[in-house]
Amino acid sequence: MGHGRIIDAHSGAVLADDVRWADSFGSRLRGLVGTAELEARQAIVLPGVSQIHTIGMTFPIDALFCDASWEIHHMVRVMRPWRISRYVRSSYVIELRASAATTLNLGDVLVYQEDQEDQVNERYAPSK
Repeated sequence: MGHGRIIDAHSGAVLADDVRWADSFGSRLRGLVGTAELEARQAIVLPGVSQIHTIGMTFPIDALFCDASWEIHHMVRVMRPWRISRYVRSSYVIELRASAATTLNLGDVLVYQEDQEDQVNERYAPSK
């Protein structure tokens, strides 16, 4: 799926270590539609999104709405297929496998860490 991991800043627990970023309009609109299921510890991060849907999906998800500092200010646990969330002003929405967020609470802060390989590749990428 991708690189990087999402960690609960308080407990240090890894929520996802296979993270995909949906950073274009099309990838945000599509989200997880067409995905058979989310495996344990997989996630998709939707930056700049304040509402999500599960239309066309065949499995439920947990959704975490976070502000710019990755603090959780709204959660939807076990959002079933063919639903639309309420509008929540947020900087990021993180979609996880259903019930993956059972240990989290509102106000918890998450941390995104890029894989070391990604950091090295970005740092030493040849200039164009």
